Amino acid sequence: EMEISSTVDPYFDIDTALHIKKGGLHIGELYVTTKSLPYGFRLKMGKFKSEFGRINSKHQHSWRFSNIPLVFESFFGAGGLGDEGVQLTYTLPADTYLMAGYEAMQGANGRSFGEDDANSLHIGYLKSGFDITDSNSLLLGATLMHGDNPNGQTDIYGADITLKSIFDSYSSLTWQSELLCRDRDLQNDKRAKQAGAYSELVYGYNSNWAMGIRYDTLFKNIAKQPEDLDKYTAMVEYKPFEFSKIRLQYVYDKSKSFGGQRE
Repeated sequence: EMEISSTVDPYFDIDTALHIKKGGLHIGELYVTTKSLPYGFRLKMGKFKSEFGRINSKHQHSWRFSNIPLVFESFFGAGGLGDEGVQLTYTLPADTYLMAGYEAMQGANGRSFGEDDANSLHIGYLKSGFDITDSNSLLLGATLMHGDNPNGQTDIYGADITLKSIFDSYSSLTWQSELLCRDRDLQNDKRAKQAGAYSELVYGYNSNWAMGIRYDTLFKNIAKQPEDLDKYTAMVEYKPFEFSKIRLQYVYDKSKSFGGQRE
């Protein structure tokens, strides 16, 4: 992946993320962001990763684990939710961080919404953050999605929480969790309900070493699937420099089921 960013003028920035493949370049993101809208508003236009929750807008090289959480892969695919559209956010001018965002996208994600560019997707979210003490911070978020799919409509509800404790300049402990619930129309006027979550704990020992564990689960699953599809992950990471990392990761995966039988 190659990322290119530039300041266009005093009013706009432009960003792009290009995925390098054997057949050429694929545009992962390409969008323009305003810099000087009044009253705490910001506008983004183009193709971009949705900023709901805590992990979807991040690219793989900045994830704390090598793979995206199970619920995101199930609902949106291995790359998360990204699409063409427009985004409007408002940040409250106050000491406590509070941001509200709205995104109107084409809804081309075939996992939960449409399979072409003819459908519509609307996403709204709230994000808040504040310091509990001088060394402990709390981030909270809530998300609502509504869009079309080939059989009707899909609704997704989400919530997230992040708690970070800083011990010194390089040492910290971060606990992060997200929950997503999906209600989707199927053929013959049927509805499918599914939910999933992940919870991860990452300890940064110093500027070079970090270690973490993550638990993923899918529950309230579709018909003929077990009620508890789980995955357990542990990792140790070494960063020789700021922009490089070497990671050893182990995954115990109980989330695969074929014909109702867990594999």
